Amino acid sequence: MKKSNIHIHTFFCDGEGSPEDFCKAAFARGLVSIGFSAHAPLKKNLGVCTNWHLKEERFDAYKEAVLNCKKEWRGKLDVFLGLEADYVAGFQTPADFGAYGLDYIIGSAHCPVPPQADGFFDGGAFLCVDGSADDWSRLVDVFFNGEVAALVNCYWERLEEMINSGGFDVLAHADLLKKNNKAGVLPSRYLFDEAAPAYTRNFERIAAACAKTGLVVEINTGGLNRGRISETYPSIAFLKVLRAYKIPVAINGDSHNTAHIDGHYEKAVNSALAAGYREIMIFNGRKDGKALWAAECLP
Repeated sequence: MKKSNIHIHTFFCDGEGSPEDFCKAAFARGLVSIGFSAHAPLKKNLGVCTNWHLKEERFDAYKEAVLNCKKEWRGKLDVFLGLEADYVAGFQTPADFGAYGLDYIIGSAHCPVPPQADGFFDGGAFLCVDGSADDWSRLVDVFFNGEVAALVNCYWERLEEMINSGGFDVLAHADLLKKNNKAGVLPSRYLFDEAAPAYTRNFERIAAACAKTGLVVEINTGGLNRGRISETYPSIAFLKVLRAYKIPVAINGDSHNTAHIDGHYEKAVNSALAAGYREIMIFNGRKDGKALWAAECLP
């Protein structure tokens, strides 16, 4: 079956290797297409500067490098230009990058801005649900009154808000908040039950929001590639709900180095099959402002 990966991070943000390096790896591994999705620049009014977002002043160089690859690999490998854009409640949405001349935008919600956001970005911190275990603990203790459930609920609220805000084509790592949720990584008081109804009811909430938009949801193997989790984002249980809502899915590696260009692809296929999917989507570019997709049958 055809393989594609349009969630790739190079040395322009927090990955290793150039766009050309990834093209060579993708071609060698038999992929039909790849897309580059640097972490989009953060708005300056946040007052935050991270070491993993693309700097605004580097965007033109990033775009040129990807477009050069698109030209050089034409006829051998389809190459697409994208961004992974953060939804930061009250500050920026993926739609803010619609004028950047991209083939596609991946929407992600790393940063759970709390309902009372005063002081949240003081000191330049950009706390994320998939950051370090210490970041998760600080989020709970400092910004969510010591209540893990409040942080968990805020994540799902922000994800739903992002979906409703629109302006992007692919939903990234939908249950990203589970990354550190295991004994030995976090003390028990910071953990949450991924099987509890209070948690799993959010699957339907997100699926229903996606159903109104035409979004494709990625089956992301990034956590597997980096040895942080033992399943895909989303989980099979979550994928089953997405399947019930007829939400299309695509497999992406969230690759930060060339070794992971198709890492754990087979596990992603098996997860899709276990959830009842019989096809995945392959990105085919953009025309008249719309993302184009082709269905690929699963084995």
